[in-house]
Amino acid sequence: MRAAAIPQSGNILYCGVRILPGEQPGEYEDEKLGIMVLELKKLPPEAQSEEGVVRWMRFLSGKGKEDLAEMAEKDLYLKEAYEELERLSMDEEKRYAYEAREKALRDHISMMNYAMEKGLQEGRDKGYAEGRDKGYAEGREEGCDRVNRLNCLLMKDKRYEEMARAAGDREYQEKLFREYRI
Repeated sequence: MRAAAIPQSGNILYCGVRILPGEQPGEYEDEKLGIMVLELKKLPPEAQSEEGVVRWMRFLSGKGKEDLAEMAEKDLYLKEAYEELERLSMDEEKRYAYEAREKALRDHISMMNYAMEKGLQEGRDKGYAEGRDKGYAEGREEGCDRVNRLNCLLMKDKRYEEMARAAGDREYQEKLFREYRI
């Protein structure tokens, strides 16, 4: 989300917040959704006429049906908005359709998030298994190389009995590894 403010004589008169495309998959992205706040009390006196945005702000902050109807009588556009509000509030079928669409969108986002998490977990599991197998293979190879070096050094020094003993005794083998610094 990003926010912007327009300063007016040291006070913030207008503030807008808009939801922009998210950085993570599945984040709610809708450039149509935003929140705009215009503080009518902070408007300079010359801008407090019933023109444009101020009129709409007063309409949207109407206290009740009577206020809205009264404002709608004075302006054609407000009248259309008032009639649309009336129609939407009476038409249960459209409200249910809207709610069903919103639920479907939330469900879709939820399924996408679940699929992403599942895919990431499968990838981590596969990577872990491959890493474990590779590490095990490398460890075996290093262990064999270490034993082979020890055996070569023991044969060079003609220590055949110790080589045979090291083959069956891990502690003795480790002692020889330290002795030969392997």
